[in-house]
Amino acid sequence: MNWLSKILNIDAIFLEKLAISVSAVLLFLIIKKLTYIFITKRTANIFSRYAWSKSLGYAVFIVSALVLSRIWIKGITSLATFWGLLTAGIAIALKDIIADMAAWIFIMVRRPFLLGDRVQIGEIKGDVIDIRIFKFTILEIGGRVEGEQSTGRMVHIPNHMILSDPIFNYTRGFKYIWNEISILVTFESDWKKAKLIMNESVEKNVEKLSEKTQKKLVESSRKYLIFYSNFTPIVYTSIKDSGIELTARYLCDPKEKRKTENSIYEELLCRFNEESDISFAYPTIRYYNQS
Repeated sequence: MNWLSKILNIDAIFLEKLAISVSAVLLFLIIKKLTYIFITKRTANIFSRYAWSKSLGYAVFIVSALVLSRIWIKGITSLATFWGLLTAGIAIALKDIIADMAAWIFIMVRRPFLLGDRVQIGEIKGDVIDIRIFKFTILEIGGRVEGEQSTGRMVHIPNHMILSDPIFNYTRGFKYIWNEISILVTFESDWKKAKLIMNESVEKNVEKLSEKTQKKLVESSRKYLIFYSNFTPIVYTSIKDSGIELTARYLCDPKEKRKTENSIYEELLCRFNEESDISFAYPTIRYYNQS
């Protein structure tokens, strides 16, 4: 380097810094290119490729700026300060990716959900079908269809969302969920008979829980500081503007929710049709002739 500086009449220290700077920038560009090639081989999604390309570009720019500052600016003499700025720059540029990786570790260790679990995060509900280092995938339910049935759409959710949004797990720990269905009968109906029929229909069409299953549910509920003393179906009564409302509350498998509702409603329609003193209620307007 001294001989080149004598020929070009340039300071040797300057040439040394210039050579190191060029080498560092080339090294970062090569790392960026190799990383991008590795990612493109792992995913065919153009949006994921675009996001990675942008993130890598930001990361290379920030790291290059910090390294060049370290080389050319004498004020940055502390190695600890330099590495602090370097890691801070990387963290800022790749904050979402780092958060995704941290959340993935949380998923693997704490297991808030597993493959096959039915979960809700934010407004999105579905069954978990894939868990990866940066995102997990669910098969959507509800939304554009009724009864929490599958829509057929796959939703890819960044892992970091589990660190900021509530997670509702339908199947982990407590396998069953409480479901309620309601009907409205007229004030003139024999509501006690209707209530008895509804209770019989629910017990007939809802899966009966064995003593072993009930014991397991009690143990799970105690683990999560939740306790239910009664697992049998029950029908509640309330008065509404248009009639008497009967609400059945029962435990069911979350993936069998619509099936049980359909069975109970069909049973009630058939049973009520046989009773002359039970009628469904609905909003009506009555006119009275004053004469």
